[in-house]
Amino acid sequence: MKSQRWTMILVFSLILSGCITETIPDLDGDGIEDSEDNDRDGDGWDNLLEINCTTNPDDALDLPSDLDGDNICDLLDDDADGDGWSNDLEIDCLSSAYNSSINPSDLDGDGICNYLDEDIDGDKLPNNWEYERNFDP
Repeated sequence: MKSQRWTMILVFSLILSGCITETIPDLDGDGIEDSEDNDRDGDGWDNLLEINCTTNPDDALDLPSDLDGDNICDLLDDDADGDGWSNDLEIDCLSSAYNSSINPSDLDGDGICNYLDEDIDGDKLPNNWEYERNFDP
């Protein structure tokens, strides 16, 4: 009983002297406790966003893919390659949603790719009508 008492006194003295301190988890060393830190690993990506982007919020080397650098991970980005064409539209137009140098063809510049455009040359005459009459659509 006496040794237990001395142990408690010793521990209490060490705590008061500052020799023993409570360690607060701070993975990135920014002074913000991990439970309160929106970016625990300090990689610049919010914890919740990393989880939604399927990367580890506790690993600074596990970063979400962001091809166009807009701080929206490719998994959640409507235009992953940042070329102005939505991922879905690029796929529908048989183009690449993840390569900004490969864009859907749009001869008349109306925002509808040639593959889906009923009037690819913008002359107000439907492609099939022009084909039937041997015109160049």
